[in-house]
Amino acid sequence: MITIGKKSDCYGCGACAMKCPVDSIRMVEDEEGFPYPRVERELCTDCGLCDSACPLNMKFSLPDPPEAYACKNPNMRIRLESTSGGSFTPLAEHVLAKGGVVFGAMFDRDFAVVHGVAKTKEELYRFRGSKYSQSVMGTAYKEAEAYLEKGVPVLFSGTPCHIAGLRSYLGKEYDHLLAVDLICHGVPSPRVYREYVALLKGRYREEIRKVAFRDKVRGWKMFSFSVYFQRNLYSQSKVDDLFFRGFLACYFLRPSCHTCAFKGRNRGSDITIADYWGVHTRFPEYDDDLGVALVIANTGKGRDAWARVAPGMDVLVSDLEHAVGHNRSYAGPVPPHPDRDRFFSDLNSMRFEEVMEKHCGDPDLRPVDSGH
Repeated sequence: MITIGKKSDCYGCGACAMKCPVDSIRMVEDEEGFPYPRVERELCTDCGLCDSACPLNMKFSLPDPPEAYACKNPNMRIRLESTSGGSFTPLAEHVLAKGGVVFGAMFDRDFAVVHGVAKTKEELYRFRGSKYSQSVMGTAYKEAEAYLEKGVPVLFSGTPCHIAGLRSYLGKEYDHLLAVDLICHGVPSPRVYREYVALLKGRYREEIRKVAFRDKVRGWKMFSFSVYFQRNLYSQSKVDDLFFRGFLACYFLRPSCHTCAFKGRNRGSDITIADYWGVHTRFPEYDDDLGVALVIANTGKGRDAWARVAPGMDVLVSDLEHAVGHNRSYAGPVPPHPDRDRFFSDLNSMRFEEVMEKHCGDPDLRPVDSGH
């Protein structure tokens, strides 16, 4: 039976719930808004499968030194819709062209962040752009396993802990699985994101058409959090928007993000994608402030997949040390804000808008240096 000793020991991936053969485990949000497993003891048979599926004790050892690249997608529409340079789309299209499927984070009808599947190129737009809320995994691992068992190629994308959860859930290697993760600052509370969007929706009194966490209306480096309503637009830069100020200052990340073990080369992905922060110091003529992706090929499978799509991209070979030198979150976790606990205490006793103004409206608030 799965038990959580410390909340920092649980990544919320849901592998235990998906592995349970009698559906005795549900993922339930705690008071901070993060999902944790809850066991229905009267249903549990003590088979131990949930414990074996937990990624907590997963260790990875990449066989060769990773290869690093700077990348820009020549399709400007895709590049602008993407967080950085648009490197994910060609990898996904490569898998789809082989008759495969692609899993990734997307918005549902209420603009909550969930993991879904794409079977056509036309559906890939749902996965473009970062989503700064912990994704609800639902049954994504189980669905991916069903495809893999049928011999269908699968690209599964997510945070490093998502990929670790997938690996521990599957329990074996599949030649036709391509695992793609990202360099992760941490996952914000779904509750905080949900209440922030509700606050904006109440302010404009209109239905939402689109949420863009990393809108490039002010450029790639000074990205904006934008919410497109039916007639109006909310858009603030990362230094002015209260949600992003709190996110970058590490006020409301999941507890496990501050002790995350899946950093550096201890990651289960074949390919890691990210923003190539600091590209202007190495390739200044390459940086047009519209986004440059960092692609790190971690395994032979990852190098082969990238080699097949790279000819259609604008690519420069880099070195790993420089590529991650401006991205602290590659090597290790970020510390929590000293007032993190006070933030969540206030969240349960004050109006949400007051909590955000109190903690994230501080003009002296500084982001944790993770590369953003």
